[in-house]
Amino acid sequence: SARLRPPLFCSDAANPIPAGATTFQTQRERLSKASTSSKTWDLHFLGTASCIPTRSRSVSAMVLRHERGAFLFDCGEGTQVLMQEAPLKLSKISHIFLTHLHGDHVFGLPGMLCLLGAARKGSQESLDETDVSSSGKDDKLPPVEIFGPVGTRQFLRGAMQFTMSQITASYRVHELEDIPGLVPGQETAPSNEAVDVDHPRDSQRRRKKGKLGGLKPSAAHGEVPGGRQIF
Repeated sequence: SARLRPPLFCSDAANPIPAGATTFQTQRERLSKASTSSKTWDLHFLGTASCIPTRSRSVSAMVLRHERGAFLFDCGEGTQVLMQEAPLKLSKISHIFLTHLHGDHVFGLPGMLCLLGAARKGSQESLDETDVSSSGKDDKLPPVEIFGPVGTRQFLRGAMQFTMSQITASYRVHELEDIPGLVPGQETAPSNEAVDVDHPRDSQRRRKKGKLGGLKPSAAHGEVPGGRQIF
């Protein structure tokens, strides 16, 4: 049976998604030409489900691919599998951005980094053809830049330590602190003030419209709440 997946949006108008493309396999075959063309960027929605995955939707993950590489936004459980099903190269991921540290946004990150290290060492698109036997970090490749809230570094270190796993790809974590109320160009939180606004009521509008139409107030005005049109 076909596995429904979220659609793929790209900036290449010359190669739109054909109607009836309901699986990643079909999309990959029909978009092979578009994937290799010189377009500015394309956006792949790997997972759009909230909280838990379903049979047709995986949890949060999307890839923004550009000419020099790809950015991964959120990395929910199963993202590494979806990356291999989509017309994407895992080795091209250079930046990972985490919106927050809820499980449905980060549970796939430790496994993704483990396989990312192996994929970046090989030149093949499929991980089945990538050499995963080597150990140790490859300092020749630039580190994967990971941006997330405070706690991202501790989460990754704990996951690697307690699962006795090793990330062969170099990575660098940037923890962003939340500053409540901060607005670009302001050093203090914005102030909120209430002001009076003159909103005419519906009854006032009906009376005004009735006068303009030459109608005088009568018992018929009581029919309006019942749904009858008297003007």
